[in-house]
Amino acid sequence: MHQIRDDMYVNGEIVRRDYTLGTLEGIALLEELRAKFPEYGPFGRSRFNMVGKYDGYRAPYVNTSISWYDCDAYPSESLQLAFSTSYQQQKLKNWYGLKFDLVTETAQLKVVVNEYDGGTPELPVGSTFFAITHADDGTSSEYIDAYVQAPPALIQEFCTTKGLQYPLLPTTHDDCDEVIFWGFVFNKNTMEYGPVKGYARYGVPTVLW
Repeated sequence: MHQIRDDMYVNGEIVRRDYTLGTLEGIALLEELRAKFPEYGPFGRSRFNMVGKYDGYRAPYVNTSISWYDCDAYPSESLQLAFSTSYQQQKLKNWYGLKFDLVTETAQLKVVVNEYDGGTPELPVGSTFFAITHADDGTSSEYIDAYVQAPPALIQEFCTTKGLQYPLLPTTHDDCDEVIFWGFVFNKNTMEYGPVKGYARYGVPTVLW
């Protein structure tokens, strides 16, 4: 069985790589998380969970961090309350993220919802869902992620029309297994667009499980 690597592109550059936990890279990052943030464990509940390391390439991320995504699971009520938030389960998708700042040693909870209750800028036509980021001091980020599943040609046209930078390199479409979705960051107060993200998925050999 193959594991997965997702390359996340912004402005034609890879800004993060996420790995499932049956890869050498995933194992190493999992051990780093367990050592530095044991209070948020146990990590690694599922072989399909993903972990990635990245620099502060855009707000609200400012330092080198590790992201951990729990797949096929909802954030527990106790976890949500630890970040001073609470969502009804029917509004949630069944995965969520935790973002761990390795410099400040703080965490953020990224809750993924089927619909966003606030205003949004214009978005490409396609299947869309959203993510809202909550800090452990009880605040939430002004930046919302809108995730869109749509053909590359539609995204290219939309970016050109809006003056946005298309995230992927032309060669990415030839060598990846699939582009799983696109991310449009926007400011919930001003409706200003942030970076556009593209997620290119690759199958990689299993070294564990």
